Amino acid sequence: ADADGPAGTDAKISEAIGCRTRTVESVRQAFVLEGFAEALVRKQRATAPTPKLLDGAAEAKLIALRLGKPPAGFGHWTLRLLADVRGKLKAEISAVSNIMEEVGLYGARQIAYTLKPDIALVVDVTHATDYPTVSKIQHGDIEIGKGPTLTHGGCNHPEIVTRLEKVAREQKIKLQHEAMSSTSGTDTDAIFWTRGGIPSALISLPNRYMHSPVELVSLKDLKHIPELMAAFALSLKIGEQFKVKI
Repeated sequence: ADADGPAGTDAKISEAIGCRTRTVESVRQAFVLEGFAEALVRKQRATAPTPKLLDGAAEAKLIALRLGKPPAGFGHWTLRLLADVRGKLKAEISAVSNIMEEVGLYGARQIAYTLKPDIALVVDVTHATDYPTVSKIQHGDIEIGKGPTLTHGGCNHPEIVTRLEKVAREQKIKLQHEAMSSTSGTDTDAIFWTRGGIPSALISLPNRYMHSPVELVSLKDLKHIPELMAAFALSLKIGEQFKVKI
């Protein structure tokens, strides 16, 4: 894979055989460091592969459930809630599922710039602190089953937060509250300053044991998030702007 050799560059080789450049680099490195015979033999796994949680039939059932009508009293989806009352909407609604949040909020940056929305409601999870060893003084008092949370400060526009609180009271949706420091650690951080500023607010689902194999959430908390977002969308008026009055 020498640039001056007959085989061409790593990029040309990867393009020719349909693999990543990094794969070509790794194979070349194995030949140099381990020798021809060792490089051709697939290495044995140090540990057994993680078994799949769902087989093909279970995966198909899960997908069908998600795409079908939500169960009564639970998995409401925001767009489904708005579909029945779309004649009352005074705003255009765009639903987005972003990628690469964990590595730099790149998906949020791109779609916020492309759509240029007047308002952005961001949904993420937040750490529930209702279990031993967690300092509520340091991390706040957030419980599973007590409703979704609204975040105050930083990237969260106070007028959007105020409207969400008003809508929640009208819909009898319980809310919890948390304050942020310099960043929220969510896509809201990228969206709110895009294109000169987009009024934004973060709605979070309390999640116990986040980033572990045993994460736990409440379906009731989850149910209230699309209900809150749908009610917020229906509350909007033509030409309405969200600005802080000074």
